[in-house]
Amino acid sequence: MNGSAIDMITKNWVHSFEEDTANDLVYRPDEYELPKARGRDGISLMQNGVLERTHIGSNDVPDNTSGTWWFEDNYLVLKYDGQRNTFFVKELTVDKLVLNELV
Repeated sequence: MNGSAIDMITKNWVHSFEEDTANDLVYRPDEYELPKARGRDGISLMQNGVLERTHIGSNDVPDNTSGTWWFEDNYLVLKYDGQRNTFFVKELTVDKLVLNELV
C-alpha cells in the first residue's frame, strides 16, 4: 500500500455491521452517522503501527485490546491477544473500509 492509503486508513473505524455481506466486513469512520445500536466493535489504526481494538463485551461494556497492525501488499494484518488476522483490503476510501477475512 502507498502513503496515501496509510493516511486514509489511520483513524478510528467503527463496524457498520448493517452493511456486511457474507464475506465482507464494513467499517466507517467514527464520525460517520450510523444507525443506533446497542454497541459496535471498532478498530483504531495509528500511524506508528499501534492498534486499539474495541469489542463489546458482556453487559454491553466495551473491552479494549491493544496490538499492532501493518500492510503486506493489499492485505491488512491485525495482531492482538495472541491472534493474527489477515484481511484483504477490498475497498478503502476516506469514509469506508471493506475487509475480506482470509481463511
